[in-house]
Amino acid sequence: MRHLLLRLLGLSVLGASPAFADPPEKGFVGTIAYENGKEPERFACDRLDLVRNIYDTGKDNVLLMRAKFNELAQKVGVYGEPQCSIGQYAQVKVLEPPTFLGPIKNPIGDVKLYFWALHVDNSPKGGSADYWVLYLDTRGEHQWLQAGVSI
Repeated sequence: MRHLLLRLLGLSVLGASPAFADPPEKGFVGTIAYENGKEPERFACDRLDLVRNIYDTGKDNVLLMRAKFNELAQKVGVYGEPQCSIGQYAQVKVLEPPTFLGPIKNPIGDVKLYFWALHVDNSPKGGSADYWVLYLDTRGEHQWLQAGVSI
């Protein structure tokens, strides 16, 4: 499990084509994916404070994020479902401007990495759930990731 987060981080830096990609803005509808169309697995939680808690735990050591996620995923929300999950969320709609969480120490290179929290819902898939997902990206001269194409 420890290697899952590192693998995701490595794929996000190495597997995507160079392109500038700030997080998708409010109103974006589509899959939040790399320029090549691949969608990474993302941490998602019911509330912003939970996503921020995962980020804060791992900002200096990304490997600690998975342990914090596991802890939060054990707790259930008001409907008896886990308050945090990990997965590919496919078609989503961004409900509000991205919340910048800050930089994160990059354990595998010198590319500066940053996290945002995105408030999204699954209405494009016919659902009514809203949640917050962690979005990883870069800034500056090393621009690697890109949001998916809107539908």
